[in-house]
Amino acid sequence: MATSIIQRHCKTCQQKRPFERPCLSHLLHLILTLMTGGAWLIIWIFLGIGQIFTAYRCRFCGGTKY
Repeated sequence: MATSIIQRHCKTCQQKRPFERPCLSHLLHLILTLMTGGAWLIIWIFLGIGQIFTAYRCRFCGGTKY
């Protein structure tokens, strides 16, 4: 699974750390949309909206605040 990584200051670790969150595989969802005649597009949209609200997590301590 692909991940999006950013550098932020972790309040738990008290250091600048990498934060990550899972990303959608757009190629996979495009293939599924084409294979299902567009029906998968509805699911792809909902997954994309849900990803906006997924928090980044510190790679070291698992904290979500930065």
